[in-house]
Amino acid sequence: MAEFYQKITAQEPLHRIKTAQLGGVWAHAGTKAAIDELARHYELDPHIVRDVCDERELARMENNGHATYVFFRKLTREYDGHAISAPILAVLLPDALITMSPHTAFNPGALGDELVPTTDKPASVLTVVLGTLVTQYEQHIHDINEKIKKLRNRLRTHEVSNDDFIMFVSIDDNLNHYHQNLDGLLAVMRRLRENQQVGFTAHDIEVIDDISLHIEQLVVAIKSASQTVSSIQNAYSTIANNRLNHRMKALTVFTVLLTLPNVFYGMFGMNVSLPYQEEPWAYTAIVGLTGVLIVVIYAIAKRLRLF
Repeated sequence: MAEFYQKITAQEPLHRIKTAQLGGVWAHAGTKAAIDELARHYELDPHIVRDVCDERELARMENNGHATYVFFRKLTREYDGHAISAPILAVLLPDALITMSPHTAFNPGALGDELVPTTDKPASVLTVVLGTLVTQYEQHIHDINEKIKKLRNRLRTHEVSNDDFIMFVSIDDNLNHYHQNLDGLLAVMRRLRENQQVGFTAHDIEVIDDISLHIEQLVVAIKSASQTVSSIQNAYSTIANNRLNHRMKALTVFTVLLTLPNVFYGMFGMNVSLPYQEEPWAYTAIVGLTGVLIVVIYAIAKRLRLF
């Protein structure tokens, strides 16, 4: 069932009403049945309205008759570390604002009474909705930057693990997702500003310019975060390769040092007549000689910085 909200004066709260009034109403549909109800009531284009039911619908704007249709994507949740967004359709009429969100929990009452102006100015309400949406993206980008800082700090104290690289892929994927959605929203904001049919006031135009500037700043922040992630990934890979090289060198040295005794033990273990084989001190001398040789070879390799 469709929901209807109204706010006549700035002092009163945004309250829900039972039926649509003649004007000054914010109507919302969160289900397919409610969407069909509002489409019939306000005589909306069914071919455009049904696009909001497609979860992959991207941000765009269309004018058709008496209505302006604005599609944008709202972040809904994270699943297994990946951000998920869903489309919302805002239909701007001369005397009403209609929002439709079949794939995400969007409630006009959750925006806050202090943010929503009077509903008799649908264009102003739309700018508030878009501004709130951009603020949500800003918070998610801020959370990603905090994750990046933590990963960068781990670089100094922890070894690289597979989970770290999975986290990098997840962060990079989320940043690309935010970038795509914000780029589409920025294009919509520019078209809205140039649209003479909407009837924005001078204050609304100023708000749209502020939101557009905010989006551009977020896009710059996303690009900076992506570069930081790439730098950390390269550093992680370099450190991992460096540690692997050190370990390979250490294993090579240990292999060489352990091979030297086997040479002597192999020679003196042959089933032929050997010098000093009857002497009681022969075993101790052979073991001692191999030990001294190992120490000498280790010292020479250390001096030559072979490891």
